[in-house]
Amino acid sequence: MSATKTGAALLAVALAMAMFMSACPARTQADEPGPWVELTCPQSDDQGHYCRLKVKLRLDVEGLVAAPGEVSSVAVNDKQARPLFTGLKPFGAPDDIEAIAFKALVWLEPETEVSVVVTLADGTQHTSTFVPDTETTIARLRELLVQTPRNPQALLRMNCSQDPREDKLARAQAALDINPDLAEAHGQLGLLVWAQYDREPAIAEYREAVRLAPEYAQTHFELGMELSMQGMTDDDEAKSEEAIAHLTEAIRLDPGHLRARMHLAWAYLHGLGDFEAAIAAFQGILEIDPQSADAHHGLARVCVKQGDLDGAIVKYKDALKIDPELFLVHWNLGRALQEQGKTEEALAAYRKSFGIRPKFSDAGVSLGNLLADEGRMDEAIAAYKQAIEARPEYAEAHYRLAEAYYKLKRYAEAKKEAEKTVELDPNHNEVYPLLHSLKHKGY
Repeated sequence: MSATKTGAALLAVALAMAMFMSACPARTQADEPGPWVELTCPQSDDQGHYCRLKVKLRLDVEGLVAAPGEVSSVAVNDKQARPLFTGLKPFGAPDDIEAIAFKALVWLEPETEVSVVVTLADGTQHTSTFVPDTETTIARLRELLVQTPRNPQALLRMNCSQDPREDKLARAQAALDINPDLAEAHGQLGLLVWAQYDREPAIAEYREAVRLAPEYAQTHFELGMELSMQGMTDDDEAKSEEAIAHLTEAIRLDPGHLRARMHLAWAYLHGLGDFEAAIAAFQGILEIDPQSADAHHGLARVCVKQGDLDGAIVKYKDALKIDPELFLVHWNLGRALQEQGKTEEALAAYRKSFGIRPKFSDAGVSLGNLLADEGRMDEAIAAYKQAIEARPEYAEAHYRLAEAYYKLKRYAEAKKEAEKTVELDPNHNEVYPLLHSLKHKGY
C-alpha cells in the first residue's frame, strides 16, 4: 500500500509495469511434473530469483500457477491468495494444462524470500521459493532473450530491468510487431508512454489493451487510473466518470484489487466531489485490508473537504499508527493542526515530514512559514535554505526566503532571492511587490 508515497512514485510505476509481464517458473521442492509457478509482481526468473525491493512494502504479490492436477489453493508467505483468471500460463508449462493467476497481499522487506505453496485437490502440497536477487534475475532474462529473440513474452519480461526507457519502448514495440494482439504489450507500452507524461497516446494503448483483454482486471485498472488522473488534473467530469466505470469493472473482475479501489475512491473525491461514494470506497478498502494506512489517509482528506478538521486529525493519526514513516501524512497532519492554531504540534509534524523525506521541500517551506509567522526568523531561514538545498528550482522557497531576509532588513540577500524567484517563475505574482519595495530602499 505504501506505494502511494510520492518518493515511491518510480517504484509504483515499476511494480505496475511488472503486472503486465510474464515470467519464468521457479523450481519446486516437489518432483516434476509441476506445479509450474512464476511471479509476475515482483518479477521473477526461472531459477527462483526475483527483483528485490528497495523499501519495505505491502503489496499484492502476483503470479501464475499450473499443475497436472486440480489446484485447490495457493498461499504466499502464509497468506491465502485469491484466484483471478485463467488463460495465461507460466513459461514452460504444457499447453494442455490449465493455469490460474493468483494474488496475495503481503508485507515484503527488501530481503524477504517469497514462498508460494500450492495445494492440489488430492491434498499434496508443493512449495516454490523465490529469493531477492536482481542481478541474477536480469541476467537470466537477458539469457532467455538471447535464446528466443522473437519471443514477445521474453521481450516484455526483459523490461523489468533498469535499461533506458528508450530500450524498453523498443522492446514493447518489437513485441507488438511480432503479435499485434498481445494485450500485455499494449498495456506495457501505455505505461512507458505514461511515464513520459504523454497522456493521449498512453490512453490509446490502454484502450487497445482493454479491447483485446476485456476480462483482465489490470487493463481496466491502468486505463481507469490514467483517466482518473486526467479527470482530476483537468477538472474533466466526463473523464472522471469514465475512469470510475473502468475502475469499477476492474474491481468486479478482481474484488481484492486494492489499487483499483484506491483510485476509485480518489476519483470520487477529487474528480466528482462525491464524498459519500469516496467514504464507501475507502471503507471498502479497510474491510479487505484493515492495515491500509492509505485508506485512513483518504478518509482524512474527505474530512478536510467536509470541514471536519477534528475528524481529519484522528484519521491522520490512525494512518500514522499503522505506518509512522508516511511523510505526506505528517505534512497534512501539520497543516490541519496549524489551521486549528496548535502551533507546536504542527511544527513537530512538519519537522517529522521533512526529516523522513528531506527532499520533500513543501514540508520545509511549511515549516519555515509557520516559524516566520511565530517571529522565529532565524529558524525559518534555516528551513527555507534546507528546502532550497533539496529542490533548488523551487521558486516558492526562494520567495519565502526573500521575504524572511526583507523582514530582517537584509535587503541585499532579499533582492538576490527575489530575483532568483523571478528567474525560476516569471509568473510568481507575489514577488513583484517585494522587488518594488526593495527598489524604493535602493536595492
